[in-house]
Amino acid sequence: MQDVILVSIEYPNSYNYDVIRKRDLQTNPDSFLHFIVDNLIPYLEEIYSVNPENMTLTGHSLGGYWAYYALFHNDTIGKNTFTNYYIGSPSMWANTGGKFMSTYEDEYYNRTQTLNANVYVTVGADEDKNFIFSIENFYNDLQGRNYSGLNLTYEKIEGYDHNTVFKPSIKNTLLMFYKKDSE
Repeated sequence: MQDVILVSIEYPNSYNYDVIRKRDLQTNPDSFLHFIVDNLIPYLEEIYSVNPENMTLTGHSLGGYWAYYALFHNDTIGKNTFTNYYIGSPSMWANTGGKFMSTYEDEYYNRTQTLNANVYVTVGADEDKNFIFSIENFYNDLQGRNYSGLNLTYEKIEGYDHNTVFKPSIKNTLLMFYKKDSE
């Protein structure tokens, strides 16, 4: 694999994790995306040798919902910062201000039919069947848009549920986006 820098954002123990997580990923996702794009990435670029042409944003569960949100705001808030997106077991039931992900995708499509991104969507095969159906249904709708520049991959990973599929998904994400070319 190529060298990678993995950054994980966590909250101090004194924070109410569920409240802050919902705020950042669902209630006020713009602020969280602005924090990453406008503050965290420039900070990392000052300290590390970051390749701005090959950055990946990851999210699982409610974070998967938010990763889709970031994808459909990559031309505005996201400033085309991320080339790759890992979207794991996204909570398609989630909404922001009463707007579901299909609305954000539709708004994006009405702005442009170009989506220059590599997107890897996963779900555990042992997750709730209705949960899987909602993910696959959205994926199929997204694939049907035929966005120019979009490389979309879906994988249902056998033997894993919602709480265990993250580990093999991250491994696959790293190999998909950062595997060294054969020499």
